[in-house]
Amino acid sequence: MRSIRLPSWTERLLGLEPALAPPHVFALDARHLRYGSFHRGPQGWVFESYRMVELPPGTFGEGLLGAPLREPKAFNELVAGFAAQEPAIEEASLVLPDAWLRLTFTELAELPSKAEQREAMLRFKLKRLVPFRVEDLRVAATPVAALPQQEEPIRLLIGFGIELLLGQIEDAFAAAGVRIGQITNATLAALTALESAVRPSEMMALVLVEDGFYTLSFARAGEPLLYRYKALGEVPAHDRPPVVRRDLRLTRRFVAEQIPDAPLARLFLSAPPEQETDWQSWLYEELDAVPEVLSLELVPLARGRSDLPMGETATLLGAACYEVR
Repeated sequence: MRSIRLPSWTERLLGLEPALAPPHVFALDARHLRYGSFHRGPQGWVFESYRMVELPPGTFGEGLLGAPLREPKAFNELVAGFAAQEPAIEEASLVLPDAWLRLTFTELAELPSKAEQREAMLRFKLKRLVPFRVEDLRVAATPVAALPQQEEPIRLLIGFGIELLLGQIEDAFAAAGVRIGQITNATLAALTALESAVRPSEMMALVLVEDGFYTLSFARAGEPLLYRYKALGEVPAHDRPPVVRRDLRLTRRFVAEQIPDAPLARLFLSAPPEQETDWQSWLYEELDAVPEVLSLELVPLARGRSDLPMGETATLLGAACYEVR
């Protein structure tokens, strides 16, 4: 999957030297387009500039995996005007919602050496895992650490999104003179920003709560171990607590069975302020860990912004400080 922020097969298998992502980051969802830039200072990263613009209602269609633009020309003009307000940006990263750029894991017996065979294998595997037409998806994968109880020797992290949607977005930025060098989702970006908060040998977990869904991920040594996306849009508000609690309990059991050698060192939470108390209670009771609400102290920022939600800061920073390795 070109541009998606999963280390490419070539980079991972050939061991190329780490390369920093560009310092410019755009974040896009159905309602907003945001921009942040960062630079490295002697004491950490510095949040240099930030801007945001609201998108016209109905800019994107509606769908379980996002949906293409309704009026690409109007969106192109909006992106061009937004990008033109900054000094010349030749390359940038893009952060998309987890709803638009999903992740899943799969196992296989061997890794095909040819690109065409890998592509066919990934789509075959994905067809059995997700309720979407894989022919319409852009797909990428990278090997990750195997779990003790898995059946096949190789484990892959797969990223996928609607090809038409991703292509439309890339084309809009390209028309504005900006090359999108990598695309990531909010979870992967935030995990990167939080990587320095734990030792490489320790396992951390992150819960991101958004409008209509949440994600729960576990990672160690900068590598995802488990990822769960849970849609809540059609669940009535009064039914959500038992649904969430049950899902957390199932996840805790799975982690205890599959990763018994790695106790949870830290649990991080990003949620709308009005939901933080509920989520802290659910996580503490069901995961048996004290959740830490994201704060500037948890990320490698020498200078941040107090006027932005911390989850937003973490995702923008993570996309900027990611190293391809």
